[in-house]
Amino acid sequence: MLSAAAMQPKAMISSGRHSPSRPWPKWLGWFGVAILVAAIPGALAAVTMPANEYKAWGVDALDCDGPISVFLFAIPTLLIYSAGAIVNGCYFRNRLNLVFAVFCTLVGALIVANIAAAVGEQVQLERDLQACR
Repeated sequence: MLSAAAMQPKAMISSGRHSPSRPWPKWLGWFGVAILVAAIPGALAAVTMPANEYKAWGVDALDCDGPISVFLFAIPTLLIYSAGAIVNGCYFRNRLNLVFAVFCTLVGALIVANIAAAVGEQVQLERDLQACR
């Protein structure tokens, strides 16, 4: 009788460089994790950046800058964390990938909520007839 490894075709035997469930080497996965960790300060800025800085200070005034200050941090970090959620979500059976996918999804949802607040503030600003002219 032949063993199970001897019965498999050579293409199916893992070379030890990466697991058969992932089509990339292990170091590339850790590089992706490093990118997600490096993007945490940008994500914190994207989530905590107020849509209207004056209202955040307690002053009832118009902020004529618009949502560009929010978009400056929100768009790049949203792209990074969306890609992280998709890539890690594809391999959700691994617990670490599932944790990263859920984390990226939560951060992305918080960023989208802040973008929606900034766009809502801009729409309200455009409705005001005396705004920033």
